[in-house]
Amino acid sequence: MNSAESDPALTIIGVDGGGTQTRVAVCGSAGAFYGVGSAGPGNYHNVGAAVVRDNIAHALGEAWRNAGVAPRRADSAFLGLGSVVTDQDRACIHRIANELRMAPADKIQVDHDLRAAAAGAFSGGEGIVLVAGTGSAAFGVSRAGETWRSGGWGPTIDDAGSAYWLGLQAVRHAVMADDGRGRRTSLAEAVKKHFDVADLNELMFLLDAHSTGRRMIAALAQRVVRHAADGDAVARDLIASAARDLALCVRAVRSNLDFSEKNLRIAVVGGLVKAGPVFMEPLREALLAQSPGTQIVEPDMPPVDGALLLAAGMVHPAAGAKARGWFRADAGHSGPAAPPSAPTLNQPQAATE
Repeated sequence: MNSAESDPALTIIGVDGGGTQTRVAVCGSAGAFYGVGSAGPGNYHNVGAAVVRDNIAHALGEAWRNAGVAPRRADSAFLGLGSVVTDQDRACIHRIANELRMAPADKIQVDHDLRAAAAGAFSGGEGIVLVAGTGSAAFGVSRAGETWRSGGWGPTIDDAGSAYWLGLQAVRHAVMADDGRGRRTSLAEAVKKHFDVADLNELMFLLDAHSTGRRMIAALAQRVVRHAADGDAVARDLIASAARDLALCVRAVRSNLDFSEKNLRIAVVGGLVKAGPVFMEPLREALLAQSPGTQIVEPDMPPVDGALLLAAGMVHPAAGAKARGWFRADAGHSGPAAPPSAPTLNQPQAATE
């Protein structure tokens, strides 16, 4: 029943926004309707509040069109956006949602994107989301609803084990091999090819541009993975080190939360997951070594659907539980089920709710 004649008893809105994309989902109770829209970046620290507002508005309009119902004010809305870590951040995004009349002001909740990712990954249950993308972090939710984050302090301070970290270590290996402090391997030459330079001295100026430099360095991780698969010893060591750093984030989260399940579920998201066994096997070994009894699982649903679950729970806890079947593919809906992307990372903070 995806028609404009639908008049559901409950309407919820979920928003998931990061450094490259914003996704908005609208849903009616009992699955009366479901639609998803997408637009540009949702990190207001990167692009500004005005751009984020426009992107949310565009994605929201598209979601209503895809749902096949007229736009309406929802009963509740949850917005999970990258770099939302302070009261000032939350207030800024809350104002945007209120201006767009997404839901009553007291039924609009704003938090960081990892919370929505975790809700989607475990269908509102407990577990740990491990991000292994351009940035890195781990975020856990216990059955009691307590949360903890580890890692994700950004590329200058942290992001250990991330694609950016792998790329940066490869650059360091190349320059140290070039000036005699390290051994030359195929990876060192691959760094030159990646940046299209004949002289590594050019990198000092090429990588000075913060945003451009970070993207180029993170993209180098793909070459690290390929050379590790081909047997390059340095590349293999870098991946093993990255796996240990990521596992350490998981261990920190696990040690700070009281999980009820013996075999704790960990959902790994982000671009490095696509690297396959050359990355995932060392990560699996590191996770089991530091956190015995863990199991790596596929996320149940994308973060934007996790945001819907959180929005439903704001109306009534029972609604949050029922909402799990409202927009799942096995409930008869064919809404976009894009693979979960890596949430934009920001400064971690512990929270209990």
